[in-house]
Amino acid sequence: MQASATDKIAIGKTITTEKGNVIIFSAITTKELHIANTNEQRTVEYGEPKPILLNGKDIYYVGDKNDTVNNCRNIQIWIGDHVKAWKIFDKELKKEKRQLPKGSYEVMFKDVVINEQGKIVYFRTAGIVRRNFSERLHVKPARLPIADNTEKRINDKLIKSIEKLQYAPLMIGGNATPYYNHLTYSFDIK
Repeated sequence: MQASATDKIAIGKTITTEKGNVIIFSAITTKELHIANTNEQRTVEYGEPKPILLNGKDIYYVGDKNDTVNNCRNIQIWIGDHVKAWKIFDKELKKEKRQLPKGSYEVMFKDVVINEQGKIVYFRTAGIVRRNFSERLHVKPARLPIADNTEKRINDKLIKSIEKLQYAPLMIGGNATPYYNHLTYSFDIK
């Protein structure tokens, strides 16, 4: 005999977007720790909240569900949608890129929530970051300066562009379902 259980995800903050979509995030996970060779106990937090519900419907990440029919399709479409987004960003920023100093540039869009129709209903970003060429993605080196007006123009254009993107719906069990994703856009100016 075998038994199993799935822990229910604890609910964290709830936000309502400008267009009325309600997104619920998971709570930050906590764990009790005993510090070796002391009688001290501490509770530590780890992980990041992630979007779990959109207007009462479960939000998935590509590959979350064991859906052998759709997982491969979903991942291929997800990659294709990202490539389309990069092309749109390249086109939108053509003029601004000519004004940028040398460096490696990156914009991370986190917690991109996509509804069943493929529209982006939520995301967060810290905007464009400039670094040295040797300091690549997912490293936390010092930010190099970008002219304020150029940085603002780039961030404004990227935000307008991402809000217009159309993604293919995530399919689970033959049904379109909300999902979340991350999108990183990077380029070099030499």
